[in-house]
Amino acid sequence: MSGVAPTRTVVVWCADWPAAALGRPPEAPVVVLHANRVVSVSPPAREAGVEIGARRREAQRHCPEAELVERDPDREAVNFEPVLAALDPITPRVEITMAGTCRFPARGPSRYFGGDAAMAERVAAAAATALRAPAVVGVGVADGAFAAERAARRAAAAGGGWLVIDAGASAEFLAPISVRSLGIPDLADVLERLGLRTLGAFADLPPPMSRPDSAPKAPRRTRSRAGSTWSHCTSPTRPPTSTWTTSSTRRSTASTAPRSSPRRSPTT
Repeated sequence: MSGVAPTRTVVVWCADWPAAALGRPPEAPVVVLHANRVVSVSPPAREAGVEIGARRREAQRHCPEAELVERDPDREAVNFEPVLAALDPITPRVEITMAGTCRFPARGPSRYFGGDAAMAERVAAAAATALRAPAVVGVGVADGAFAAERAARRAAAAGGGWLVIDAGASAEFLAPISVRSLGIPDLADVLERLGLRTLGAFADLPPPMSRPDSAPKAPRRTRSRAGSTWSHCTSPTRPPTSTWTTSSTRRSTASTAPRSSPRRSPTT
């Protein structure tokens, strides 16, 4: 493991953003496709059995009434801009990592607003208020971008709000999460065959990692990410065309009422 401390990071995660960015009613089943594969679904379509990665025909079989839409990264970017504008008063260092997700270093805003919890609550309220599309927003704060994203996802899965992982506790938080969360399917297949199904089990492997010759090589930074020491975050769901920028731009936009009051989620 690297001896460099991970950067304390904030991640704002808009759940199912490619589908949510369409602005359809929450009860409408929507399936977003790219290259004939499902890349995002609305909650009703997911409940009907449509899974990410499924083919078009399979999605239609599970949910015949679903609206099938080709992915439009430009629309996703435009509809996410109000969130970036809402975060400008909090920090100018916002980086978009993928559709409907952004991050920034926590240190400065946390000090200014009186701690991670107060800052996360403010960020969650700003993002939820600014969204034009009916999306559930989760905000995560943790050591490293990967742990912060997982915290944001958990907050969104709980209905929205925020989740702060205490400094030094990210490895414990990540330990029970599936190796599938790394976004490297071939590596996950091999690890699961070896009985290593969680990030904690993967991170505990002694270096150099023993592996069969057929196993895909695991980059050192991937193992560090499993142990929460890698401060960068990648995702297999990055938009297919380059419409995203690395910093926010202030724009004049209309706001809508927040979907729900941000709340603090449990830290375990």
